[in-house]
Amino acid sequence: MPRRVSQTGADSGLRLRVNVEQYEYMRGPNSAGGVKILLHRQHEIPSVRDLGDAIPAGAHAFVGVRLYQTKNLPEPHGDCVSHTPLQYFRHYSLAACKLECLTRFMVARCRCRAAHMPETTPGSPPVCDIKAYTHCYVPTLDEFRLHSDACACPVPCAEIHYESGITYASASGRNIDSPSGGNVTNALRAKYVKARETEQRVKPDIVDEDTKVINTLNHQLLELVRTLQTTTEIVGRIETHISRLTVQLRSRLKFHSKRGLLKLKYAVDHDFVRGFEVMNERTFSHVTDNFYQLTSLFRDMLTAYNTSVNGTDTDGVRLVGLREAWYVGTLRDLWKIRHLASRALANFTQVHAAFCNGTNIVNFRKSPKRRYDSTYIWLEYLTESREQKYYGRLHRYTSRFVTNVDTLLQFNEDLYRHGVLPDPATCDNVMSDFEQWSRSYNYYRFLYEDRVVFGAQKNVQAVVDRFDRLNEAFSSKVNDIKLMTESLRSQARVLNDTSLDTVRSAVTMAMQYLRDTGVRKLDIAAIVTSPAFREDLQKFVNFFRDLRGQGQRLLVEWHRFSAKYLAVWTNMLDEKALTDFYVMIHDDVNQLQHNDTARPHLAAILATMSGVRADVIANLTLEELNVLLNADFAVVDRPSLYDRLRLSLADVIDRNNLVTLLGEKADVFASTMDTFAADLERYQASVVIDGSFYKENFAQMNIYMRELTYQEMEQQEAYDLTALFSDIGGSMGLFVGGSIITIIELFDVVVHTLLKRSLAD
Repeated sequence: MPRRVSQTGADSGLRLRVNVEQYEYMRGPNSAGGVKILLHRQHEIPSVRDLGDAIPAGAHAFVGVRLYQTKNLPEPHGDCVSHTPLQYFRHYSLAACKLECLTRFMVARCRCRAAHMPETTPGSPPVCDIKAYTHCYVPTLDEFRLHSDACACPVPCAEIHYESGITYASASGRNIDSPSGGNVTNALRAKYVKARETEQRVKPDIVDEDTKVINTLNHQLLELVRTLQTTTEIVGRIETHISRLTVQLRSRLKFHSKRGLLKLKYAVDHDFVRGFEVMNERTFSHVTDNFYQLTSLFRDMLTAYNTSVNGTDTDGVRLVGLREAWYVGTLRDLWKIRHLASRALANFTQVHAAFCNGTNIVNFRKSPKRRYDSTYIWLEYLTESREQKYYGRLHRYTSRFVTNVDTLLQFNEDLYRHGVLPDPATCDNVMSDFEQWSRSYNYYRFLYEDRVVFGAQKNVQAVVDRFDRLNEAFSSKVNDIKLMTESLRSQARVLNDTSLDTVRSAVTMAMQYLRDTGVRKLDIAAIVTSPAFREDLQKFVNFFRDLRGQGQRLLVEWHRFSAKYLAVWTNMLDEKALTDFYVMIHDDVNQLQHNDTARPHLAAILATMSGVRADVIANLTLEELNVLLNADFAVVDRPSLYDRLRLSLADVIDRNNLVTLLGEKADVFASTMDTFAADLERYQASVVIDGSFYKENFAQMNIYMRELTYQEMEQQEAYDLTALFSDIGGSMGLFVGGSIITIIELFDVVVHTLLKRSLAD
């Protein structure tokens, strides 16, 4: 139903708010943003492109309209047409005529038409496809424009057109959600988002950048996942290598400790130290027992005797009794001391020979059938550069002690038999010498025991302690590396269960976005920019950073482990005290391998040494026996072995270097993800419908009548025959006093004259 206006002014006309949808714009021939309007009759073909008025987005246009009506004359006074001569249009207009002319021209050339061109029946003529449009329509259109005057398009006999006057005001975006400005519906939001999503998929620069970033993210994530898998494999390889090294070495360490060093210590402790302790308990410690008591007794007896001789009591019977008491009281103690000191000298000589020559003081069994007992004696641990000095002094002071005891015995004998004593000064000197030699004996006996006997024990104990420390340090490093590898494996499992899934899901969704139009970029943005995702991403990146740090620590610990591993090997192989022992083990293993006669006997001995059954020992390979019994220690090329071990350990860490494997991959991935997230944040901000969106996409118009009247312009015929004669008559009457009759009379004269001449001829 047509709408009519009853008064003029902006408030009484048509009010429009138009969404120009700039977000739907694509690159084309027109770069302006807004709408064009053209007022025309309903049945006319509008020439908006050529004649329309432009209204920019963000403007409020006030369009005041005046109506004009034009009437043209048909032939012979003009060339207008009052009925349509057109094939495609019911109503004739100049624009319709030109469009039909173009359509006919295009159909004749291309056998098709543009979509905006008319058709006689639905689908005929057909619309040009892309190929026909590109190769025929466009060139033909250019040709038509050069010859457009060939179209015979007269003006219509009656036309109505509108003249518009436009003024503009800037539209405000503040009222976009207000009742006066209209509600922004969810449909508009959805349409805007869809348009922006389409733009993201069709703009080459955006598509190229998104494709590049997303593919880079996917590649980097896959590389990190592979790195994580490789890390797990590396951890497994390191654990396997550690286990292999540990199993082989622990067998060697156990044998070296149990059947080597501890037996060496056992030999020193029991065959030498215990032998000395037995002699010490029986003789050495008793030689100077109560020596101060003995000298005190001697001095008391001498005083009593001298008093009796020089004093009041001169009874011969009393003197004889005193000498007898003295003699009997001291003789037994002196001979006891004399006997112990003599035995001590002999025992010291035996001990000295034992520590100098390696001759057992006592002989405890240290190996099956005492086969390896002699190999556990190592003179370098028994003898010291000070041993001869301590033994010499001890022997000298013991001999002097014996001599002094002999002097006391002689004093006792002379007094008892002959009643003769040396002077008091001589007696006192002898007593003092006895005390001095007793003290010297005790002192050097202590030094010999501490520096020589227990010194040998300390030497062997130091060797055992050094080996134990190295073994403990090696075991500690093995445990440290195992703890680190277990920690790495545990963290990898936790990562797979949490943050990795989150990051992988986001990247997978981004990859689907490149292939599937059903995935929206806005949905990806909602995930990637969410706090939960950022938290998981940070955990993900921090894991790889921590992993790299642990890889660095693992590298350091591996170098320390290698040093401890080599130190244990070096300690075992360089232990000279067990050289003879391992030579004999090596010889017995060779006999076991090649001598059928000796095999049962040797298998039984080696079974006891190793803790493995004899039947198993007899069937082991040489390599297995070497590991079990360290049988190759006697013949191994130490420098070559050390080089092989170093190369093997270095090769393990070179091929399983987590620091090199991880590099900066996680940081690079985080940087790429930050770039992607920043782009998504900008995209999210760009799809918000706010005042800026309103000003960029909406135009407001008030279209109204300036006047309720219209102007009519009608084309009139210039002269008819009556008017012509009237004008001629009037002019003749005005200028010469004649009339139309005068003209007739003149005409009659001319005709009469001509007829007269003709008849005369």
